[in-house]
Amino acid sequence: MAVYLIAALVFGLSVATFAVQNSSSVLVRFLGWQAETSLVIIMLASAAAGAILMGVASGIHQIRLSIRLRQSEARRRRLETDADEMQRELDRLERELERLRREAQVTTRQVAVNSWQEDSK
Repeated sequence: MAVYLIAALVFGLSVATFAVQNSSSVLVRFLGWQAETSLVIIMLASAAAGAILMGVASGIHQIRLSIRLRQSEARRRRLETDADEMQRELDRLERELERLRREAQVTTRQVAVNSWQEDSK
């Protein structure tokens, strides 16, 4: 930020120095309109108009970035919610898998006992 401030200050001083050294009167024509004014006024008005246009362009860019940031934050929150839901579902499925494994072990033991009992007869 300080670099931009220094650059703007140097530019402004350069424009002011140039304008003071070129203070002659000029005839300005624009779309059928004409006026005689000082070159300093024309230069300072042009520099001010350029600064205003750059400020507007920068403001528009900042607004767009702000909108994109809000959209990204909303998407991040949705994805975090989805990830939490998926983690809960994974935990539930892992508990179910463990329950089914225990059930399968009990069933396997019962089959083995039944088979042994039938072989013993």
